[in-house]
Amino acid sequence: MLKTVRALAIDNPWCLRLAMVAIAVTFVITMGWWGFDRPDKNGEAVADVGGARISWEEYQDSYESLRRAAQAQMGDKFNEEVEKTLDLRRLALDRLVTARLWEIAAREAGIRVSDDEVAGLVRGHPAFRSGNGGFDGDAYLAFLRNQRKTPAGFEEEVRAGLKVERMQQLVRSAVDVTDQEVREAYEKRLGSKGSETDFQKQKEILFLLARMEKQEQALAAYLGARRRLTPITVREERIK
Repeated sequence: MLKTVRALAIDNPWCLRLAMVAIAVTFVITMGWWGFDRPDKNGEAVADVGGARISWEEYQDSYESLRRAAQAQMGDKFNEEVEKTLDLRRLALDRLVTARLWEIAAREAGIRVSDDEVAGLVRGHPAFRSGNGGFDGDAYLAFLRNQRKTPAGFEEEVRAGLKVERMQQLVRSAVDVTDQEVREAYEKRLGSKGSETDFQKQKEILFLLARMEKQEQALAAYLGARRRLTPITVREERIK
């Protein structure tokens, strides 16, 4: 382990963990709101996922957003050595590959999102609200300029994000939790069989927790299968 990172882990063991949480949150947010099908100004692709290209510009944007998230979380403890340990460049590419895989899955499942749904999500987003709670067109246009996007391009990204969310929900909805699994979760948490009265009191929350855990496992398994079945080509020399 690098000296700086080792010292960081000893002096502040939560710092790196919090940085990774911030990075994970950034991934979830940006996958749905930007990063899809950005124009490739350099005419280069850093990767190809089932025929869907990932441009160098997309990759660079993904990397920079992760880097900003880590810097914001870690402050002056963030440096080049920590960045290498977090492997931000690989994470930046991986989140784009993941997004492409979900896009492909949504397309194959025939998931559609209407123009009204896209407009409703954009107009309802807190970043684009005025002081009276209405839609602030100027704030929206300022955001687009800052992100170097057109309204049509951004709205297609929103549409893609909604399709991905629905595809993931489709996978989650296939998960079922049995009473036996709930009881096993209770006994595992307690370390013993416990009492029937206590189990019944906690059954509802235990069911919700067990279902959430199984849903996340289902998403990971589905994505893993997609990775194995989808041709993925990475041009390593372009992500260094």
